[in-house]
Amino acid sequence: TPFFARITSSNTMSTCDAIVSYAAVGYFDSADAKKPLTAIRDETIANARQVQPSEVTWGDETTKNRDYSASYQIPEGPKGEPPIKGWLVLKERAGIMFWAAFETHPNAWNAVKKSFEESGKRLLITKK
Repeated sequence: TPFFARITSSNTMSTCDAIVSYAAVGYFDSADAKKPLTAIRDETIANARQVQPSEVTWGDETTKNRDYSASYQIPEGPKGEPPIKGWLVLKERAGIMFWAAFETHPNAWNAVKKSFEESGKRLLITKK
């Protein structure tokens, strides 16, 4: 059974006074172990953020086994939605893909980048 949870506010203040506009976690069955992580990444961000994968620019990518992390950018939306800079983490354990995403405005990225990366690294997955 897939799971998804996100913060309800689009203006959550971080401890460094930068706005965190989006944060979410989730998991889903990843039975297809041969599916490339970049395809899973694209599907995950498309479902979580309702954007087309072609709208997203990826950078700072790291892959280790079936774990993946990267920064991403989404440009300003057609209705004036602000641009986004974010961090996505994917971690596969026992056939389940766990993920977390954290976002801010690109102008605030340098203030929260390390916090987003550390939050992704500390995404702890344990057995029941």
